Amino acid sequence: MKVHETTMAGRRAMSAALACLALLPLSLFAQEPNDRGKALSQEETERRESTRTIEENRGAYATALLEKWQAAALEKGFPVEWKIEGFARLAALPAEKFLAANQAESFAGFSAIAGIGVKDLGSLASDLVYTPVTPCRVLDTRLAAPPLRGPIPGGTTISFQVNDSFGAIPSQGGNPGGCPEMSVTGEPAAVVVTLTAVPSGVGNLRAFAYTGFLPTASVLNYNPGANIANTTIVPACQACGPDISVRVDVGATQIIADVVGYFRPPIATPTDVLVQNASVTVPNGSGFDVFTPSCPAGWRVTGGGFVAAFHGDRIYSGSRPAIQGFYGFDDTVGVNWADSWLCQGVNDTGLTTDAWCYVICSRVPGL
Repeated sequence: MKVHETTMAGRRAMSAALACLALLPLSLFAQEPNDRGKALSQEETERRESTRTIEENRGAYATALLEKWQAAALEKGFPVEWKIEGFARLAALPAEKFLAANQAESFAGFSAIAGIGVKDLGSLASDLVYTPVTPCRVLDTRLAAPPLRGPIPGGTTISFQVNDSFGAIPSQGGNPGGCPEMSVTGEPAAVVVTLTAVPSGVGNLRAFAYTGFLPTASVLNYNPGANIANTTIVPACQACGPDISVRVDVGATQIIADVVGYFRPPIATPTDVLVQNASVTVPNGSGFDVFTPSCPAGWRVTGGGFVAAFHGDRIYSGSRPAIQGFYGFDDTVGVNWADSWLCQGVNDTGLTTDAWCYVICSRVPGL
């Protein structure tokens, strides 16, 4: 059969077909499947037929499920773009999980099954992204205004800012123009800072997040007459005034701090989803093989399916990733190396009808 491009009439037929789908309950086919000649239980028959229905109408069901939970998602603070990633995740789910997601009693249960809304990135303790910056001075107690003007006596803790949110860096004796490369929107979770001591006695420095716990380990040990520096990672207090604190133990010293980079949670971006389709006109009693257009370079096949102008037991069909050499109806595939989708079937409707095949292509920004 010749696969042809989508026509306006075909699009209207597809839309009408999708509009007829009901999410609950799933429609069942009238045929009686069996397993190597053995009759299946009613429960297993319904499970297989529901699974088959989902596979053939995956896109429509994914859309319906997302609409079902739209209000709850918005109440949870999800941006509008959540539906884009949600569609891609649902389209890639095994049919059994799709059924479970459909039967979830709460949005939390739905998102846990479907993997939508799970906070995979952005923990303040892990999964942080490091951004290096041109070394920028944020503190120099030799030049700072009180109370940061030094030398800082032993047994004293000072606290200061490391980004330019409030324009405090110049008053801390730091760079007169601030540190424009530092994150202003969304304060860093940690900073990489070079601490320098200009001591007048023996002592050490301990660095920690403002309002955080004082660590037992020092980041710098010093002796009088020798300026010494060390670069370390220090957690930063978010949504605070000062960001980090430095404790001077024993001997007084001047302190210089230069930030060389920062850590912050990654900014999540939605998965790009592209749906492409192809159709074929199938005479009654004929079989068909429909290949979708290939996903563009850099996009990965994450799902696909089959839609026809007629449903029920009159169209026998199946679909799978279009992996070269695996065109048989009963072949199975492992790793999805396909760049398109294959739909196969037989038209037994009694009429000529259009069969549609679609592929879901996905891309994670940055990959």
